[in-house]
Amino acid sequence: MTSLPPPPRQSPLQGTTPPPMPSMHRAGPPQENTGSKGVPVWAWALGAALVGLVLGGVLGGVIGYGAASEEIEQAKSTQGSTAAELNATESELESLSGELDDRSSELDQRSADLDTREQELVATEQQIEANTIPGDGTYLVGTDIQPGQYRSEGNSFCYWERTSGTSGEFGDIIANGTVEGQGLVTVDSGDVAFKSQGCSDWIKIG
Repeated sequence: MTSLPPPPRQSPLQGTTPPPMPSMHRAGPPQENTGSKGVPVWAWALGAALVGLVLGGVLGGVIGYGAASEEIEQAKSTQGSTAAELNATESELESLSGELDDRSSELDQRSADLDTREQELVATEQQIEANTIPGDGTYLVGTDIQPGQYRSEGNSFCYWERTSGTSGEFGDIIANGTVEGQGLVTVDSGDVAFKSQGCSDWIKIG
């Protein structure tokens, strides 16, 4: 068997690639990452953010406008309902006012009727008083009483006399009489006085 000679020894520097020599050029600013068209990535990101903000503002404005429109329509509906209620209330008040006017007119008419009746009663009372001779007293004809026919009822004992004077003498008596129950006396226009004693009221009947 033939022995081979040992391989030749290599220097430590042989068989290795020497390290690159540092460049003598001055280092510039770091290079920025760029897109496909040479625009920096941060510019793309900033543009996208701005577009998002604009679109968000537009969408928010549209949504806000829609909500505001709904609120306006709701306010209009509420306003219309309130106006209808006010109109109904106004109509009711006008109706009540008309009823009050009618009642006021009715009360005025009743008041006028009461005034008329009161005047009629006063006139009747005055007429009755003028045509009534109290049962006790002496009355001048033409001043206190009027000539005419008088009646007195419900007497137990009644004395009357017609006189031609007021001296009280017997000669002044024109006619006299006593009455039990009902009595009738005619007072002439020529009589001076009429005297009644213990009698019921004398009521003129003619």
